[in-house]
Amino acid sequence: MCNSITQCNSIAQCNSIAQCNSITQCNSIAQCNSITQCNSIAQCNSIIQCNSIAQCNSIAQCNSTAQCNSIAQCNSIAQCDITAQCNSIAQCNNIAQCNSIAQCDITAQCNSIA
Repeated sequence: MCNSITQCNSIAQCNSIAQCNSITQCNSIAQCNSITQCNSIAQCNSIIQCNSIAQCNSIAQCNSTAQCNSIAQCNSIAQCDITAQCNSIAQCNNIAQCNSIAQCDITAQCNSIA
């Protein structure tokens, strides 16, 4: 499962092509990077409900519907889960670098295509 407590953001299990953002595997409530609301199964990365403000990996800032996966945004250490810097298209979801334990939330490594 992607982003489980013990497997959170691991290279092999998080955001893989076959597992990333699937309905049953992507960021379930019990296994999410948040207390209880982040990226619920029903709302995980759907077109309209993709990482809504109320259920995002931040208090009320990261991955809003309108800003989900915008171009100039990526979870850096100092700015992780900040609306203006989450999940950029140009830096999103590289299999070798996507959300690895050691590399997660690093601007140059987190969710980077190249």
